[in-house]
Amino acid sequence: MHTQHETQAAYYYSCLYNSLVLLAASPDYLAKLAGPTFDPVFELEAEFDYAFRYPAFEEVFTTGKVSELLKDELLTLKSRVLALPPEAWHWDSISSAVAWQEIRVKADSLLTHLGELRREYDFSFTIHIPSQS
Repeated sequence: MHTQHETQAAYYYSCLYNSLVLLAASPDYLAKLAGPTFDPVFELEAEFDYAFRYPAFEEVFTTGKVSELLKDELLTLKSRVLALPPEAWHWDSISSAVAWQEIRVKADSLLTHLGELRREYDFSFTIHIPSQS
């Protein structure tokens, strides 16, 4: 039986994990995630916004889900993403801009540093209705 604190810690970690997965994802993978209730561009922005905001961001370190040693690298990634102009948050830019390619590489590296072997979006805390492909 998980306590509310353990569930909350797992949720905050899933937010960071999902944010990194979406940032690291290839355009093809993002397109495959699209469905009636899942817009990959919206989710990319929303997951990033939530994962790197208080309390979620601080809580992953407080609970030990993420090593403090990664905090600076994660904050550097956050700064790179926040530096993107609004027009970069469109599908064409996400799929082809050099800045997004660099962000993908860095996010993938951070997943590796977290010890994550998976690179799939974790729907554990969300309801997802897949597209009818």
